[in-house]
Amino acid sequence: MGNEVEVLLPLHGRIANTPASLVTVKAGLNPPFELSVEGIVYERSMFSSNLKIKTSIVTTPGSGIMKISDEMENLRGVSDEMQILYHCNYGKPLLEESRNS
Repeated sequence: MGNEVEVLLPLHGRIANTPASLVTVKAGLNPPFELSVEGIVYERSMFSSNLKIKTSIVTTPGSGIMKISDEMENLRGVSDEMQILYHCNYGKPLLEESRNS
């Protein structure tokens, strides 16, 4: 109706606690046997935000490398705003000594 509304959000936004709508897992059948997981999460509300975030995590076993990619998309017909905060708390087993050495 054109009225400003104050929306209270949790620390990392609603999307941080929203389960993925679609999750895809892929395993390569030929060397180097790349593994990937992709998930899509929507943050929507009537007459407000309609955001889509697609996250993918890709690795090759034994490589010691993991690639994380995010793609954000505004599905509304007008400009919208969003805020995203990245922080990682890595520990075992990701940071432990390689067993291949």
